[in-house]
Amino acid sequence: MWKTGSGRLKPRDDVRTLRSAIPVSVVPALLSGVVAGAAYAQNTTQPVEFVEGVSSARMTGRLTGYETTTYTLTARAGQAAHVVFKPDNGDCEFIVYSPGQRPGVNEAFFNGSNRGNEFTGILPSSGTYTVWVGLSRGAARGLQSCGYSIAFSLSGQGS
Repeated sequence: MWKTGSGRLKPRDDVRTLRSAIPVSVVPALLSGVVAGAAYAQNTTQPVEFVEGVSSARMTGRLTGYETTTYTLTARAGQAAHVVFKPDNGDCEFIVYSPGQRPGVNEAFFNGSNRGNEFTGILPSSGTYTVWVGLSRGAARGLQSCGYSIAFSLSGQGS
């Protein structure tokens, strides 16, 4: 292949051929990275605040692909909490984390993907609880969407 002569490429021709092929072969890889990056869209955090004299709040949202919403709820140990999650896609899930725990880092206090779309319980510690809402990994990878409503309520004085 390195011989000069009829129809054979010279070393310098190989370099030019390779240079012209690189942009063509790299462009699809770069574009797929841009498209994949779009799938890792918004991750929003929203505090749950109760109106004076009301101990419940309801929110709605819509997620696509890897988008997530994290709700934060401040409560006291001993208070009763009730969370009802109503998604329009069975692959949409909610997960509750105790104060100081983070999604993707710590174990969940309650995992709706294997325990259902409703949580009722007495909170064991005071602080800010995190409620993560998102699509399962397979649904996110497939860029599925999910509309949902989530209702939070607290009762009791706690300690």
